[in-house]
Amino acid sequence: MTKLFLIDIATGRLHVTKAGRELWAKRLAAAGVSIDCLHSRDAFSRAIDQMFEHEFRQQATLCRGHDQALDAIMDGVPGWDS
Repeated sequence: MTKLFLIDIATGRLHVTKAGRELWAKRLAAAGVSIDCLHSRDAFSRAIDQMFEHEFRQQATLCRGHDQALDAIMDGVPGWDS
């Protein structure tokens, strides 16, 4: 199993491994997050949430107007410009 990050049990500091950087760095950067600033579980968790929200909105934008059900759902999301 590939380790994507490690937690230093003495300090609680998060360390992203090379494999983790390869997987997340570009995706996090696209969402406005520098992987180099993630030093705790909480910061990492918030960054992943931000990344997923960014990717969801990006995909939903591409699908806009192609699916009435998705359009109806997205119209109820705060910040979604209809």
